[in-house]
Amino acid sequence: MDWRQLAACRDHDLEIFFPVARHGKLPDSANWAARRVCEGCAVRADCLAWAKAHAVHGIWGGTTEKERRTVAPSVAAS
Repeated sequence: MDWRQLAACRDHDLEIFFPVARHGKLPDSANWAARRVCEGCAVRADCLAWAKAHAVHGIWGGTTEKERRTVAPSVAAS
């Protein structure tokens, strides 16, 4: 079974995981809904590892693109 089949985000509006910046900047609250879904996800670590390996856009494993570039996976997944 692929980890994506177990992802908590499967039952949510995927638009919350791909916030759009307004005037060149994301509002502080733009990621909170996605992060809440990711908090209890059973496959969060797998999701984060996949996102780091593929340099994808959006919230994956409870992290933003910037966080994935700067934070160690073990810190972000905890």
